[in-house]
Amino acid sequence: MSKWSTGPDGVAQIYPTAPGGTEFYLNMDNPYKGGSNTSRPTAQFNISYGKGSQLPFTAETAANGLKYFNTTGNPINYASGSKPGRSVRLDVYPDGGKWANKTSHSWQNNPGYLYTDKGIGSGEFTVFIRVNGDLDSHQAYACKIGGRDEDAIRSLIEMVYPTATHSDIQVNYNYAHFPYVHAKPSLTISRPPPLADNGKWIGVKTIHALAADCKSSNWEMWIDTNPFESNGTPANNWLLAATYKDNGVPEYNNIPLTWKCHKDVCRVDGFASVDFTLISDREIIPSAPTSSPGRRTESLQQEHAGFYSMISGAKNILKKVTR
Repeated sequence: MSKWSTGPDGVAQIYPTAPGGTEFYLNMDNPYKGGSNTSRPTAQFNISYGKGSQLPFTAETAANGLKYFNTTGNPINYASGSKPGRSVRLDVYPDGGKWANKTSHSWQNNPGYLYTDKGIGSGEFTVFIRVNGDLDSHQAYACKIGGRDEDAIRSLIEMVYPTATHSDIQVNYNYAHFPYVHAKPSLTISRPPPLADNGKWIGVKTIHALAADCKSSNWEMWIDTNPFESNGTPANNWLLAATYKDNGVPEYNNIPLTWKCHKDVCRVDGFASVDFTLISDREIIPSAPTSSPGRRTESLQQEHAGFYSMISGAKNILKKVTR
């Protein structure tokens, strides 16, 4: 069986990196020292809660040798009146500019980027998350793509992995602080196991691919619900879970997200602390997926039995992205 290409962190790459494209890989010695093996020495990572914040973390090593980090994030109160909880925002700045983006570029007006032309437009954003201590409050596992620091003009779209709050994969436009505009992705996996305080890691890839004419974009969410081997190395059991065609929405003037980001973010809410590892963000060639397994192995089918049911049309979608 053919396999995906892997990056320097051992994680499979669904799409190849664009020649000379921007790459970020989490520095596993100290995230705040920026990315490792990155094409942009200016790249930055941050754990934030609001502008100007930099929250602490602890470095951990599991018995199987897996290196990861833990953070408690920040307390959060919700305008909706939901029970207070905690929020963790894991920020990647592919070309730097943390708290320093003085441009007015946004979803309404930009030259193709929100900070510099070395941001990421067509990209593959990968995160691995494990949560600890369910707070019985609002939960989220959201990958927010294409954004910038300025909260009022954040200019992003998020794909949301299932939690106790969201029972299935969702897409939300959040170009400004309000409104959140919900859109419906096409699901190739119905109801993946939700993020939960059960000791399990869940890997998510959010792929954003610009159309050649920059008049639309295509989105994919790939998931790995058993992402590490017994020795702590990536297992790369990735499955396509959802797709979405972005033509914009009326609430935001039917403008699709076709610009290069200032930052991409993984936000996790509702838990006492969050473990994270092997975050990466890469500029990709969207029309050239790397070779990959065309179907699940029998062992994977058994492992995910009871969690997944394939919806009609899934085979055609998988053929398109795996070829």
